[in-house]
Amino acid sequence: MVTCVDLTRLDGAWLGRTIDQRFLDEIVATGIDPCGENGEYHSFAFAGPAFARELKWRPGETRKDARFVQLDVIPA
Repeated sequence: MVTCVDLTRLDGAWLGRTIDQRFLDEIVATGIDPCGENGEYHSFAFAGPAFARELKWRPGETRKDARFVQLDVIPA
C-alpha cells in the first residue's frame, strides 16, 4: 500500500492505493520507475507470501510536508 508520494512525480491520488496488477498497469503509464526506486513513492507491505499472516492496520492521518503527502499507518 502506498504510504508516501512525491508530489513532483505523482499525483496525491496514488496515496493509499494497494499495489496490485491494476496499480502496476497504471504506474507504468506514468513513465516513472514502477518500483519507486527513485523516491517517487514509499510503501507498506501488510500481506504476501513471506508473511505468516496478514498484518491488521487502518489508515491514520494524511499529512502534507513540502513536496510529499503521507498516510499514517495505525495498527488495528
